[in-house]
Amino acid sequence: MKTRERNNEYAKLGTKELIALISEEYFRSMGEGFDTVVMQLETSGKIAPEDKALVKIQVEVKRIREMFMQHAGKEQRFLFPLFQVNKKEKREAMSREELESFLDEMRGEHEQLRKEFETVGMLTHHFNFEPTASPSQKLAFAQLNDLEQDFNRMIFVEEEYLFPRVWQFYK
Repeated sequence: MKTRERNNEYAKLGTKELIALISEEYFRSMGEGFDTVVMQLETSGKIAPEDKALVKIQVEVKRIREMFMQHAGKEQRFLFPLFQVNKKEKREAMSREELESFLDEMRGEHEQLRKEFETVGMLTHHFNFEPTASPSQKLAFAQLNDLEQDFNRMIFVEEEYLFPRVWQFYK
């Protein structure tokens, strides 16, 4: 699907559908993706124990996974429930200033995770492997590339479509 068509589809989704997309598609599949990549990197490290870069990549990916899971948990505990209660309860649950601060924090975490993915990109030479790389390393790098793309799509959906919708309750 072309980008413009996909963006139109996101705009047509209701809030519940956006939350389902983010939590079920992105959070769940990316969590599983991180686990798979870590396993592939561990296998690659066993095959090529002399490749110290794989160890650095593995450490960085584990760190990103932990940061991502904490981020997803915050959104599931604090942001998503705001869409399930009425206006008065929303205002009581979180003031406009608290919400603004929370969304700024979420955007900051998005930016930090982007930078972490950039670091992995540099460590992997932008997900390119040596011709002598093992199949598990090739697969891990391809999966990392997919994870980064999924992460960027998730950020786009959140920042362009979900975050702005929460403000309608504070008008």
